[in-house]
Amino acid sequence: MYRLISILIVFWSITTSTIVIAAPYSAIVIDAKTGEILHAENQDTRLHPAGLTKLMTLYAAFSAIENGEVNLDDPALVSQKAALEPPVRLGLRKQQKIKLRYLLRAIGIQGANDASTALAEHIAGSEEAYAKRMQVY
Repeated sequence: MYRLISILIVFWSITTSTIVIAAPYSAIVIDAKTGEILHAENQDTRLHPAGLTKLMTLYAAFSAIENGEVNLDDPALVSQKAALEPPVRLGLRKQQKIKLRYLLRAIGIQGANDASTALAEHIAGSEEAYAKRMQVY
């Protein structure tokens, strides 16, 4: 799981830097078992932290899966709030059902706001309850 999170952090750093023009490119890939740096470019450059919230969302979701609270094949019902989230978005529609595994992919790869909200609502009941839950991490 930690290796996946490391890869997601690097991928998010790369994709965020291409979306936000003001932010420079930076990346670092670390072997989670040995700590060996496999690739590093501008690794000390400061970037805007927008992707950090989505990474925490993924971390909390993986914890819920690991604890047996939810399952990757659980269908999440998309609320109107989630469907109306601003871009970047997957294009989810109100009352659509989508498996958690696809929400996780949309968050990790695309940074989809609608998928993040739908995931949070499925796991904790509401976006606000999920934010409180994330404070324990």
